[in-house]
Amino acid sequence: MLSQWIARGMFVYLSVVTVLSAITSVTATLVFVPKFGIIAAAWVAVAAYLVVALGNLGMIAHCEYAMRSHDRIAAASSCGDQTLSAGNDPY
Repeated sequence: MLSQWIARGMFVYLSVVTVLSAITSVTATLVFVPKFGIIAAAWVAVAAYLVVALGNLGMIAHCEYAMRSHDRIAAASSCGDQTLSAGNDPY
């Protein structure tokens, strides 16, 4: 979904999600892997992917909420829908 969010102009949000995932991964690795070994490494990877998935769901929810709000034209420009932001409302 990386290219989709960049194309929609949500690069900053995507960067924040990526940095949070990296921080989660490095911190959890430093804390849990020395004590629990390879099993902890697997769970750390799951946790990092969970952070990315929740971040993507948050961005999807943001765009869906913005598109269903009353100011659909402004929402379209913030979520990258060029048809609506150009004034071509299909509804």
